[in-house]
Amino acid sequence: MGSYLSLQPVLMVARLLIAASLGAALLSGCSTQVAEPKSLPAESLAAAAPLPEKPRGPTLQEQVEELLRDAERAMSADRLMSPENDNAYDRYKAVLLLQPSNEQARSGLQQMVVRYVQLGRGALRASQISQAKIYASRAHYLDADNRLLHELEREIGLASERALVALASVDAGEPASENEYPLNISALNRRDDEVKEVLSEVASRVKLSDEALLIVARNDAEGRWLYKEMKKAAGGYRIRGDIKVGKRPKIVVFPPIQ
Repeated sequence: MGSYLSLQPVLMVARLLIAASLGAALLSGCSTQVAEPKSLPAESLAAAAPLPEKPRGPTLQEQVEELLRDAERAMSADRLMSPENDNAYDRYKAVLLLQPSNEQARSGLQQMVVRYVQLGRGALRASQISQAKIYASRAHYLDADNRLLHELEREIGLASERALVALASVDAGEPASENEYPLNISALNRRDDEVKEVLSEVASRVKLSDEALLIVARNDAEGRWLYKEMKKAAGGYRIRGDIKVGKRPKIVVFPPIQ
């Protein structure tokens, strides 16, 4: 009995040690079960998520090709230097700003010169000398040394001289030739049938001969009326002619310009 009592303090200490060991084990197990997973670094997350692609703008070559296509469309529609911001000239010049040595743009500008020369000759064939001069001036702006332009300028000079001679003969009161149709001023003022008969005769002649006209009138409004009446008498035929202001109203007929 005495030895049992002496062992009690030792047993109590042992029990306490065992309980402490069991508690530590339980705590260690619980902490292992609730441990949170390690988080990935922010750099790894950023690398894992793909970024949206930024829209790619057109390359230099793509811009050039689009400008050249627009220039060709403008050329085919005869939008050579007008309207503003929608013409072939502006497009070709824009290409040369991006690529100064672009051969297609340089060739396009030369084609514009050729086209202006063609338009100028067409205006001359219609005896529209003033319009022919406008086309020539635009071709000159593009290439003053162009051989075709020089030929057009010479043709315009000859046509202008011929028109001046005809106008001078009218102002001097020279007798009318078979190619000149003087208009009675009083009848013209009244716009009566006498004038319309002369205009109808001229219209019938040029419709058969394909000749060109010089309309000499006292003002632009009178000239436009004379042209309108002849066009009406020609029955759909396109009368080619130019209008000049002069003292004595008259119609002068020229041979067709080839």
